[in-house]
Amino acid sequence: MKNIPLIFFLGLTTLMLVGLFYISLPLVLPIILAFILTHFCMPIKTFLRKSLSNTQASVVTFLLAFTFVIGPLVGISILVSNEARNFYALVTSYFNDNDNDFFNIIQGTYLYQKLEENGYLASLEALLQGNSIKDEIIGAVNVVVTWLVRSLRAFLVNLPTFIVNVFLWIYLTFFLIKDGDKFFNTIKGFLPLAEEEKDQVVKETVKMINATLYGTVLVGLIEGFLGGVIFAILGIPGAVTWGVAMAILTMIPIVGANGILGPASIYFLVTGNISTGLFILILGCGTVGIIEYIIKPKIMGDRANVHPSIIAVSVLGGIYRMGLLGVIIGPVLAILTIALLKMFRRKLLLSTASESSNQDRIRVDTTSGRTKKKIGAQANQSD
Repeated sequence: MKNIPLIFFLGLTTLMLVGLFYISLPLVLPIILAFILTHFCMPIKTFLRKSLSNTQASVVTFLLAFTFVIGPLVGISILVSNEARNFYALVTSYFNDNDNDFFNIIQGTYLYQKLEENGYLASLEALLQGNSIKDEIIGAVNVVVTWLVRSLRAFLVNLPTFIVNVFLWIYLTFFLIKDGDKFFNTIKGFLPLAEEEKDQVVKETVKMINATLYGTVLVGLIEGFLGGVIFAILGIPGAVTWGVAMAILTMIPIVGANGILGPASIYFLVTGNISTGLFILILGCGTVGIIEYIIKPKIMGDRANVHPSIIAVSVLGGIYRMGLLGVIIGPVLAILTIALLKMFRRKLLLSTASESSNQDRIRVDTTSGRTKKKIGAQANQSD
């Protein structure tokens, strides 16, 4: 009976939280983006606080974030949407104008000559005869482009929604930069742990988030930017779109940006553009290899403590459910889940250890009591 008020209070609080989540669900993307952007901006604010007040440092940090992140991100989203559509039109036009597309591509190249000399050309031509491969390629490009456009414009659904999303993103980002410490301290106060344990859990969680965001997301953006620059220098159509695609693939273990740079290099080598193919192979794949296998491990170190398979699943699942924004949101949710599981395990172990200690204490007290009674009985017998 004593627990009825507590149960009622917890039930009512849970109901209110569910209601709050329900009404916030349409705005979940700008809310999450504001938290993630704030996390990236906090080191800048901490540095500025050495010479500026909290409000001044917050304003300067926010203006930097708006100038170098929010504005360019919205612009790139619109640019990639248009580029992707143009790329699909280009591919469709090319294959519709060329019936035997594969042999038109390689005709006159070293590969074509070798196939012809060894008698493989006729059998390969018979194998590739018809429009099935062409239709499959056009269909695949259409699926990818449609998904990309929908993902990028999910944030820009229509003008009123776009205005609300961007306004909320800007508003929350500013106030999280300004008063984020108070907010996170309030959240930390609800953790059912001792003060030292709270600090340790928060420290470990922040360490994992930093390692994953900087080691996966930031490195992915760098590799995507470099890949896009290389494609732009070579005059390859859709350089921005290819750069975005490389940034996404970089966040998926094993695949990486070389999943695009490698086939692109092979394509140019096969079609006789040796210099372009070698340029992509040496500069592109070489630079990506240095970043992936030398710089990235130094950034992450052993701080992430998250298996690459979990990152891969969270990235792919995030993309599937949330589009491009899932590339960042997926890993963050995975890390928070792992942190909560660790907190639960820590609490369970402490509870088990406490119960075991109490049982040992009871045993000791019982044994001590029996010993005292035995000694007393022996003393009475001696008397």
